[in-house]
Amino acid sequence: TVPGAPTSVAGTAGNTQVSLTWTAPSNGGSAITDYVVESSPDGTTWTVFADGVSTAASATVTGLTNGTAYTFRVSATNVAGTGATSTVSGSVTPRTVPGAPTSVAGTAGNTQVSLTWTAPVSNGGSAITDYVVEFNDGVSWATFADGTSTAASATVTGLTNGTAYTFRVSATNVAGTGATSTVSSAVTPAAVPGPPTSVAGTAGNTQVSLTWTAPASTGGSAITDYVVQSSPDGTTYTTFADGTSTAAAATVTGLTNGTAYTFRVAAVNAAGTGNFSTVSGAVTPRTVPNAPTSVAGTAGNAQ
Repeated sequence: TVPGAPTSVAGTAGNTQVSLTWTAPSNGGSAITDYVVESSPDGTTWTVFADGVSTAASATVTGLTNGTAYTFRVSATNVAGTGATSTVSGSVTPRTVPGAPTSVAGTAGNTQVSLTWTAPVSNGGSAITDYVVEFNDGVSWATFADGTSTAASATVTGLTNGTAYTFRVSATNVAGTGATSTVSSAVTPAAVPGPPTSVAGTAGNTQVSLTWTAPASTGGSAITDYVVQSSPDGTTYTTFADGTSTAAAATVTGLTNGTAYTFRVAAVNAAGTGNFSTVSGAVTPRTVPNAPTSVAGTAGNAQ
């Protein structure tokens, strides 16, 4: 008679395929000559897999769609015909690794860079479970240990201010880790500069000529300007509108002769404005008295 029904049909997912195994049935008194393997994406419509003739209790069903759950059933054939189908297998979803993320870009911070990217067009047929973030200091690539996250962003910490870094990202699912993204543009972490020092002024007519020493630390990014402020009372400070300058000197104009002013200076870079310097000593603008005119005298005796 025809063979009995195979048992224990089970599948292992692959890329657009599923590897099936099963247990052979009773042969019905005649050797099994083939197995009929069927797949279904909905449990209702069944398609016979054209795998030729084989007596192996296994088959790799190809041509499937990644991300679609399939069930399978198998029946055995001998010279008497084809027997009953097996119990339907559990569902198996073919999949591959995700595609590469795109548009990786970074924003510099203090010893860190905030990254964003666009998720891959294809998740490979299985949900993305993590992203692998790598950074390069111009010498070698290292993986950032950020734990597990499915967010399309990460803040890479522990970097060195003033060093240019590039970044790349790859996506992971149950099938593995996919290709890396295109490398990002270089980003240089930076902090605000330190405070200038030794601020000192020389009085002039309604003005004071200031000098100072540049900060010991630029924060990892070149100084682009200095903010100069003056105060007539040591409490209320006004910013002097001197435009943009990287010189460690400025002449503060528009002051009131006879009023004592103190001054402070802060440095600016791409990360922002740093702390102000220690306040200078007081400086009082003044004018030089006019020279006397029409000096005349009257002669006298020994005077």
